[in-house]
Amino acid sequence: MERRIDLGLIGEQVFVNNATMGLYAKIVQSPQYRDRKAGTAVDMLPDMLGPNAAPFDLRFTRPDGMQQPSAHLILVSNDPYELGGGEGFGSRRRIDAGALGIVAATFRSSNDVARFVQMASAGRARRFSGWSEWTDTTFEVRSAEPVEVGVDGEAMILDPPIQFRSLPRALRVRIPRQAPGHSPAASVPTPGWATITALLQTAAGRPVTPW
Repeated sequence: MERRIDLGLIGEQVFVNNATMGLYAKIVQSPQYRDRKAGTAVDMLPDMLGPNAAPFDLRFTRPDGMQQPSAHLILVSNDPYELGGGEGFGSRRRIDAGALGIVAATFRSSNDVARFVQMASAGRARRFSGWSEWTDTTFEVRSAEPVEVGVDGEAMILDPPIQFRSLPRALRVRIPRQAPGHSPAASVPTPGWATITALLQTAAGRPVTPW
């Protein structure tokens, strides 16, 4: 059976899953990341979120038209992930909606991180004050210097502005006729994802199964 699915575009680079900036993009630039993914993330997060950490120069326009001067994590996905409580965390129910999923998270202190983890474990991540999530067909990130980006888990450095857009139904794929048409994870409750590592894993593409 043939289906058409979307692709994402960052500049002239196509991506299937997502592109990330901020925390995860910085982590994948580390030489230790390939051999020790989770450990590298745990080692680097305290310094990147500590009181002396320099803010990321990642500027963008929020859906309400307000200008956002920085974020610790920006994730732009080819169709939105399920990142709230309930079913299928880190999965996409569909990949043919013709939209980018956009998530931005900002933490003011280590206490903010602890608060976010606590809210996430209760399925209330979207109520965290530093969390923004929306969909659009285009998105732009501005910066005064080249930006570290993780594109489908691969480290890149791109010159700003970083421009994203959705390419609706750009790819033809063949799937088994008995396939459900969505990720099996989308139908399975995923309780207790009480760690920011879960969001970083989604950025790495590891929990994601498009079909």
